[in-house]
Amino acid sequence: MKKTATIFALTAFALFASASVHAQNFGAGNIVVYRVGDGTSALANTATSVFLDEYTQSGTLVRSIPLPSATPDPATITPTTNRALTADGTGNFEGQITRSVDGRFVTLTGYNRTAGPGRDSTADTAGTTNRIVGTVDAAGNINTTAVIDNAFGTNQSIRSAVTTGGTAGNLSFYVVGSNNGVRLATQGTMTSLLASTVVTPTTAPQNIRVINIFGGQLFVSAASTAATAPLRAGAVGSGIPPADGTQPITNLPGIPDANNQPFAPVGFFFADLDPSVNFTINGFTTPVDTLYITDEGRVAAPTIPAAILKFTFNGTTFVQTGSVALPRARGLTGFVTNSGSVSTVTLFAVNVPVAAGASAVQMLTDTSDYNGTFNGTPTQIASSPTNTAFRGVALAPLVNPTADEVLIEGRVTNARGVPIGGVTLRLSGSRQAVTRTNDDGFYRFEGVEVGGLYTVTAVSRGFSFSPRTLTFGDVQTNTVADFTATPPSKGRRSRFSR
Repeated sequence: MKKTATIFALTAFALFASASVHAQNFGAGNIVVYRVGDGTSALANTATSVFLDEYTQSGTLVRSIPLPSATPDPATITPTTNRALTADGTGNFEGQITRSVDGRFVTLTGYNRTAGPGRDSTADTAGTTNRIVGTVDAAGNINTTAVIDNAFGTNQSIRSAVTTGGTAGNLSFYVVGSNNGVRLATQGTMTSLLASTVVTPTTAPQNIRVINIFGGQLFVSAASTAATAPLRAGAVGSGIPPADGTQPITNLPGIPDANNQPFAPVGFFFADLDPSVNFTINGFTTPVDTLYITDEGRVAAPTIPAAILKFTFNGTTFVQTGSVALPRARGLTGFVTNSGSVSTVTLFAVNVPVAAGASAVQMLTDTSDYNGTFNGTPTQIASSPTNTAFRGVALAPLVNPTADEVLIEGRVTNARGVPIGGVTLRLSGSRQAVTRTNDDGFYRFEGVEVGGLYTVTAVSRGFSFSPRTLTFGDVQTNTVADFTATPPSKGRRSRFSR
């Protein structure tokens, strides 16, 4: 576990000020936190400045990036003009951030309203106070040109967005908020398209909190309390769905909903901890098999303890495999590392106080692997200075100067060196991809981004592999990942039966 770093309010803003002066790339392996407020006055129900704070995993503040806090002159606006991106100072469910699937961008949301005293940003429709989706790339470049002027009505907030990635200036985003389903917005445009339609099996308000992509599938967390169609954690359509207004939001099997257990989720993180287990929903098969999700709990009677919950997919349904207490847990991100046959999950969570006080970033490590009982212990690595609040957390975007020149490649053979064709290789971590070995046992992942953390896993029904996985950190050059295949021993038991 990393050593806790305590940041005192009197010194924090000196660090924030000095960190934002020098342009630099985000550090590989660092985290990014969405912060609301500049510390000059108490947070209130008004438009408030937003910052992205970069921290090391040990809690050292690296720098702070301010988002635009003033609306541009309407007479000068073009499709490439950055808008303001501010937040409601007391909107605790806003500001949930994600990293793009290709690792190049952190995505965040807010409002095109100048920071300062006055009207609540959510009090206006999106036509009056546009909802904004912004990105920050690895070099700290800001883009807030994805503008939404429809769909969000009075008192409806924007909370979270995610993109698969691509070229800056042409990115599209899946966007969620209070009672608006899943929508698609694009940089340089002034509207959004509806992607989802109903909560399966019937229509209901879709009070969605966070949206993200794992294993090629679009997922959401929500607080839809309609008795006929409760929703707490679900999949949107099949894989990465089109914005055609027909995509169902389907509850994940086995995850508690409002009808069978009180549950108030916000942030979530999926992991692939057993290569032999796949999860299929809405006709799409994804390799993820383990879900970590924050439950903010409830302080009113009946009290619900706040925690991070772990669920494991057993081939049929998700079953809870432990929880770790964490008061008012909200934002969540993480990564997986492998050592031999054991997978370790490192999580970063943001929790907020019940009463006035600092919010914090907590780090915890779960070494229990697939189907093991969650065994992490939270350690606070950072806290928000006075008159500010942390909201969401994501892994830092990755630098990509020569990604098309870096490869991860290798060969799969048996113990005698005979090549094995048709073996599936999965790349996870900073980038996700799948390929197969050719008849000579060779495979290759191209366009691997330097500086990233990657895990290669070999999968085949007819063999086991040594090693089971290979993990590489801070990849800078072409990397070789070879595997040796052996037939499974007789009578081998499923890992889930342990």
